[in-house]
Amino acid sequence: MLTEYYHAQNGTYATATPAQLQAPFGNSGTNIAMSDMSSELSKLGYKASWTFNGDPPGKVVTFSDLQSALKDGPVAVVTKSQACRVKRRDGTIDGSGNYPHALVVTAIGNDSVR
Repeated sequence: MLTEYYHAQNGTYATATPAQLQAPFGNSGTNIAMSDMSSELSKLGYKASWTFNGDPPGKVVTFSDLQSALKDGPVAVVTKSQACRVKRRDGTIDGSGNYPHALVVTAIGNDSVR
């Protein structure tokens, strides 16, 4: 989605399907670190910029920061999920916790995020 958006804005930007981006990491497409994904995107000519909570110390990324970033187009966000994780081999539930999850944000408002 990100590469398609920026390619549509400027045809000199390369695009890739999710399958092409996931290929170097195996068929599952799961457990891919965002830093690894940004390395794949850099091979296509994209440059990642990072904003972290606590970097510098005390920094808190706000919804206003996200709204500002969205003015240039969709962004990839890594957040923590409280969801349960299912162990793949035997189907048992691993329990709830703070699991990182990446998603693409295209818009944000007072009541919703797309």
